[in-house]
Amino acid sequence: MATTTPFRETILNNLVVDLQTIDVANSFRSNVSNDNITRSLKDPAEMDDDNFPALFVADGTENVTLLTNRQARGLFNIVIYGYVRFNKDAKTPIVASTQLNNLIADVKDIVLDSTSTFWTSTANIIARVTFVETDEGVLHPDAIFKMNVEVEYEHVGTDAGTA
Repeated sequence: MATTTPFRETILNNLVVDLQTIDVANSFRSNVSNDNITRSLKDPAEMDDDNFPALFVADGTENVTLLTNRQARGLFNIVIYGYVRFNKDAKTPIVASTQLNNLIADVKDIVLDSTSTFWTSTANIIARVTFVETDEGVLHPDAIFKMNVEVEYEHVGTDAGTA
């Protein structure tokens, strides 16, 4: 029985660590408190102003092809939800969709940065953003996006169960 951390957990946890660097002090467009970047989805109606902006990372579908008893190739979908509240984190009055677009750009910068922990701590992965959906302004003063990140990987483990 395997006692190592599952491969998908490693990928998800590394992505959360990288997303926690989103701060204007690190040359990003947004400030997101580390406490507001989690793997637990929250309902925006139950969130206080201090909980915005927020990012939630969830695991999605995974398709795995076993190549040998010790090697697997897969496509693992990660879903990232982002929430902003109008002018919560802005230095100037900007609309919620502008704040949302800034946060989307910051998340894309992390996901597509091949030097990040998300990419480098697990061998042989390629990540790409396959779609971004927004609330299209109907939730004003809040704004929400859903981003799908597809991670393609080849994994070698002690057995196929660690993939």
